[in-house]
Amino acid sequence: MKHVPFSVLILGLASLSSAQFLRAGSFAQVVSAAGNPSQTNEQGWVASSAPAILSRSASAVAGGGSAQTTFISEFGRLRGSTYAETSGLGPITSSSTGTFADFNNFVGAAFFDSITLTGVGEVTININFSFHSVNVDPNENTLAESEFKFDTFSSIEANTHNVAKISHSGAGNRTNSGSVTITGPSGHKFDLLVALSGFSASRLPADVTNSYSASSDATNTALVTIQAVNGSFTSASGASYAEPVPEPATIAVLGLGMLALKRRRSAVMPL
Repeated sequence: MKHVPFSVLILGLASLSSAQFLRAGSFAQVVSAAGNPSQTNEQGWVASSAPAILSRSASAVAGGGSAQTTFISEFGRLRGSTYAETSGLGPITSSSTGTFADFNNFVGAAFFDSITLTGVGEVTININFSFHSVNVDPNENTLAESEFKFDTFSSIEANTHNVAKISHSGAGNRTNSGSVTITGPSGHKFDLLVALSGFSASRLPADVTNSYSASSDATNTALVTIQAVNGSFTSASGASYAEPVPEPATIAVLGLGMLALKRRRSAVMPL
């Protein structure tokens, strides 16, 4: 999948004046020893002038392999998980992914919004971001990755970009955070683009009987909040960018989805 530099993307999206987008999509694939892939690819986008939630899931089961991907996007918060498992006699390869490419060919989760500084005189805001993921990646036959990308584009000071990328590769429970300060005159607009991606893969080599699984779990969120230091701000989407209240029911649905997939996989006879 071809990756496009984040700065190029934000320039293209900035031309869509006052546009707001949510984007989410998922891909899952299993290739069995017989060479017959079973895959699902779902993509979707929505333009909204008010806060909304967009969710996409994909799953695949074939010949001892299974994969599931779920990504959820809303203004200020992105969530996603990928899971891949192989069991039985190889060769079997399972993979699930939500990978940021561009806004025309996209799986994963992202939002794009325009922020306007308001108040009297010079306005200062802090944009805070954090990323928490739990990856399971037990051995050389598995792979788990998750990544958070953040970019603000402002015409102040010669088209300034504030770019951040947090990558979590391999097994671990990690939390990283940061902050960007934006200062400008009242009425100034800048664009905000945030994306979440994840990837899991599990491979059984030929003539090997075993069971492997890998997962990237970012349901504990890539989060963006905005704090006004002086003055205030408005968003074109209508989102407040206050820290959202957790949604246990949504997280539980993701967990149940993975459990259901594992039960479905267990009903598949090994090759």
